[in-house]
Amino acid sequence: MKLRRIYFAGFSLISSLLFSCKGEKPPCEGDGCDTSTVAYSYISNFSSPQGGLMYVKGDKIPFKISFSDGGKSVTQVDVFMDNKRIFTDKGGKAESVFELATDTVAYGAHTFRSETTFTSDSTESTEIQVLVVPKQGPEQYSYKVVTKYPHDVGAYTQGLVFENGMMYEGTGQLGRSEIRYVDFKQNKVVRSQKLNDKVFGEGVAIVGDKAYQLSWQNRKGFVYDKNTFKLIKEFNYTTEGWGLTYDGTDLILSDGSSTLYFYEPENFTLKRKLVVFDNQSDVNMLNELEYIEGEIWANVYQTDKIVRIDPKTGLVKATLNMDGLLTMDEQMNHTDVLNGIAYDAASKKFYVTGKLWPWVFEVVPVKKDIAAK
Repeated sequence: MKLRRIYFAGFSLISSLLFSCKGEKPPCEGDGCDTSTVAYSYISNFSSPQGGLMYVKGDKIPFKISFSDGGKSVTQVDVFMDNKRIFTDKGGKAESVFELATDTVAYGAHTFRSETTFTSDSTESTEIQVLVVPKQGPEQYSYKVVTKYPHDVGAYTQGLVFENGMMYEGTGQLGRSEIRYVDFKQNKVVRSQKLNDKVFGEGVAIVGDKAYQLSWQNRKGFVYDKNTFKLIKEFNYTTEGWGLTYDGTDLILSDGSSTLYFYEPENFTLKRKLVVFDNQSDVNMLNELEYIEGEIWANVYQTDKIVRIDPKTGLVKATLNMDGLLTMDEQMNHTDVLNGIAYDAASKKFYVTGKLWPWVFEVVPVKKDIAAK
């Protein structure tokens, strides 16, 4: 059994302030209140497993729900995995114990919830999360450069999208953030819209006739007419904004953690979250995003690594090592990290660049054992 602590810790959720009365008097507060007839219920908790652990598929997860009163006030315990009941036990015991085989459990983060019913008919809930991962790691890829195109070395690239042979680019830095429409083959900015000097621009995505752009720490995004960059409206989110892409249904946002957020584009309502992981741990520092033929591709910030993610489970299916794209002579003092992934669906061409880089590279991923540049 392989156990590893990952980023999210288990947490306890009390459904309400729970109590049972030994007498007829209701609970009360304040001076002169008689609390001698009130007995508050004991909180149940997961003794095992600890929240935030990782299990390799095929492991058995040992569950133990303990009760502070030795189970005397417990009438029933139900355990749910992702809201589906997987275990029921009658009360009167100090602990409820069982094992869950993970052979048929899907990869990814799973929420386990125990619901304890007491003799008073009150209930309590406790929740934990664990991660189920594969035994084998992601496939490894390098790349082959097909060609390269000049890129504005003053562009602090935060987001990159291709459509109809043209490039939309979001740039960052306070006072210099823009959204651009670029003839990338000519390195010519056809159209641009500057952000407020107090806004640090981040990822961009195209949805129909609209262009979306995030900000880093303002927790505010912008929707433009993609043909004019006229601002249509703004939207808000509760985390930092890093990368953004569109899968044909949802906008997908990264915030530098291992979690991806799926939003409905029109009202920007949060639909779900997805924890990204490989066979070792959750994968943090997810940044620039691109949706490519059914997968989410993400740059891992401050590395030359791009990961290919299953959008249903969060599993990293493959890793691309993009090291060496720039020569030593091309790495100036101001040159920053790889940060720009784009896919032209019409031509099926894949492009990458970086912050303040002199080139946009068209590349082909190549299995690492036969990689050649």
